[in-house]
Amino acid sequence: MDLFNSLGWEGWFSLGIVATSFVLFAFTRIAPDMVTTAALTLLLVSGVVTPVVGLAGFANEGMLTVAVLYVVVT
Repeated sequence: MDLFNSLGWEGWFSLGIVATSFVLFAFTRIAPDMVTTAALTLLLVSGVVTPVVGLAGFANEGMLTVAVLYVVVT
């Protein structure tokens, strides 16, 4: 249980975002791309994740292609 005692506010905030995202995925009809975009935005705005780290996945051409196709299909 020392792991939970050593978490700062950033850790608790991140766990809350992840838990909220899972609940929204499972029990609402909100589009998953909107949920993940909101979660990333909250992490970026709060300063838990830097913009360079938060947006690093978009540098991968394959990931960006899959994301765009997912939005087009839905």
